[in-house]
Amino acid sequence: ACKPVDEFLEAKALGIATRPVLLGPVTFLRQAKASAAGGPAPLEALPRLLDAYAGLLARLADAGADWVQMDEPVLVLDLSAAEREAFRTAYARLASGPCRLLVAS
Repeated sequence: ACKPVDEFLEAKALGIATRPVLLGPVTFLRQAKASAAGGPAPLEALPRLLDAYAGLLARLADAGADWVQMDEPVLVLDLSAAEREAFRTAYARLASGPCRLLVAS
């Protein structure tokens, strides 16, 4: 079971047109904490996390979602060069997927 897909399908079955909304990958990682002192920085997990997001977007597309909203509230903050590059990397990868994306801050 996958909660975003299940909820999308439930709304669809009730005749409600919805646009799934997900927390964006960079915001997710920016809010994460390193696992231990001196451990890897959360942004280092971006490639693996993008695999998970790509899989979820594919499942949502298979369920009939045309658009998916990605909420990235950290876009309103001053970001480091690494965080800005993470956004470029993330959305270059996800934009080539099966759903159209709306990125909101």
